[in-house]
Amino acid sequence: MKAGFEFLTDDVYIDRFTLSRSVENTFVKSEIQTEIKFTGENHDYLFKERLKGSDKEIGQLTHECENQTWGKDVFISHNEGTFDLKDV
Repeated sequence: MKAGFEFLTDDVYIDRFTLSRSVENTFVKSEIQTEIKFTGENHDYLFKERLKGSDKEIGQLTHECENQTWGKDVFISHNEGTFDLKDV
């Protein structure tokens, strides 16, 4: 599975993930739970956006399986996850 975000320099490839769905305020909410590590320019950009108070990055998720491609608009939240600052 591949995730691309407009302001990040590289696409992110995801090998292991869990897809869960729930109903929230009469809408079906889908969540993909996985661990993604952003480094270099991407790490710096996400950290600066979080400090500015931005809440999310919009992207496109695509998954290819044999001759079919599935796509979905997604976002990552800036208030989730952690920032490793020891190498900055």
